[in-house]
Amino acid sequence: MKKLPTFSLILLMLFLQIQCKDNRAAIGVGFVFGDICIHEKPSLASECIQKITAGTEVDLLTKEVKDSSGKSMQWQEIRYEKKVGYISQDEERTYNKFAAILADVEREMVVSASSLRLRKFPSLTAEVIQSLPRQTLVTTFGKSPSSFRVENKYDSWYRVKTKDGIIGFCYGGFLEYPSSKDPDTDAEDYVPNEIQISGFVELTKDNPTFWLKPEETKVTNEFLKSYLSGNYIEVESFDKFLKSGVRIPTQRKVTINNKNYYFVEREFKFYGGNSMDSAGSLLGWVSEEDARQYDDSLFEKTLKEYSDSANKDLIQFLHKLSDQNLDDVSSLKVSKVFSKESTKEALWDVSYDILDSHFNHEYNKHLLVLQNKSGFFVQLDGYNQSESLDLDNDGIPEWKSYSSGRADSSVSYYSLSSAKFEPFLRIEQNDYDQSCNITINNKTTLSRAETTNESENAVCDFKLDGNKIKLQIDKKSYNYVYESGKLTKQK
Repeated sequence: MKKLPTFSLILLMLFLQIQCKDNRAAIGVGFVFGDICIHEKPSLASECIQKITAGTEVDLLTKEVKDSSGKSMQWQEIRYEKKVGYISQDEERTYNKFAAILADVEREMVVSASSLRLRKFPSLTAEVIQSLPRQTLVTTFGKSPSSFRVENKYDSWYRVKTKDGIIGFCYGGFLEYPSSKDPDTDAEDYVPNEIQISGFVELTKDNPTFWLKPEETKVTNEFLKSYLSGNYIEVESFDKFLKSGVRIPTQRKVTINNKNYYFVEREFKFYGGNSMDSAGSLLGWVSEEDARQYDDSLFEKTLKEYSDSANKDLIQFLHKLSDQNLDDVSSLKVSKVFSKESTKEALWDVSYDILDSHFNHEYNKHLLVLQNKSGFFVQLDGYNQSESLDLDNDGIPEWKSYSSGRADSSVSYYSLSSAKFEPFLRIEQNDYDQSCNITINNKTTLSRAETTNESENAVCDFKLDGNKIKLQIDKKSYNYVYESGKLTKQK
């Protein structure tokens, strides 16, 4: 048999490797809702081998691939038209341009909302196929690996089939298991003579003992393994969550041999952007030797411990804010930006932690709150790094806020006019597509269009000199002066 030349043999091996790679079985399917780049490697710095547009479907080969450049981000390996590459999971979790659906075992679920839309794709912007009324029975056979926020719920998108055979996608936050088929329904933790209580427990020691039944069956690592889910935490490291000071909701209490036991249940979660990942669940009984129980709500308990009585009215205002209320007063940070005694006005820079029902940290809330004789009013919401400065030296501060993502960043300036903050300058830039947008006085915009061509001469910048501001996009510069809350262009 004649041997192939070495060079030909190498080419043949490479061809077979590529073919084998392309023929791997997909673990799911990906749906594209906006223009996305397929990168050659799992890194933003790698080449964009192809752009795909809204409406495209791709094969999902591997999920949660680590970034090759060492950044703290993850990627999904996909296949499209025989090309294999990577899409950042930020496109799914942050930008809502992509959704992955993994195959799952079939389960029956029912609609819990008054009406639930069955959509063509797993997105709130996708076409609605039909509306499913409450108690409609559907069969689920696929779900997204990440959970997404909709109306203060965090859940997955499900691929479902109706009894008429229609297939589409529903948001899982409005689906539930029939009561007789709920996989979480289990009476093993029931204990005779238990009573209903409210509040929460706070662990008083590290790694306390948990019981399936008090003084009978302990919760072991083997038991925890059956309840843990997610990919970020190993069962052996789960104990690091069970430290002194950790709070866990409780609803039941029982007294055995003159010792109180409290039934606790908590799911540990990590939140990022508009997504959520579960790190596992814990449920069982804990004794008063390892935890202290509070009948108060977390707000009531932490308010009693708060030392600054001057902020009590502000705290009550923050606690009553819809969908962003303050529950953990111990996380509150308040500083006064300025005040006017003559008009009884004050501006407060406020931040505090937003917690879910299991006391997991969702995000840090940052607000500017104006106080006057009529009460409290939110001026700015949802900014991160910030500072006050007086550009025109009139004694009334302007406000600067800065935010950044993995590839994009923005800086905004606001003026205080008629007891309200108004934006007069916003600069947005994205390293991913090299775009640059500058908004002036909330209407005039200077911009550089998106481009995939990286250029050393690409500039998107500004410089402050008192109340004078110089803006620059590439080789063009623009001069403005800040007066009376507005920017005026200078020649």
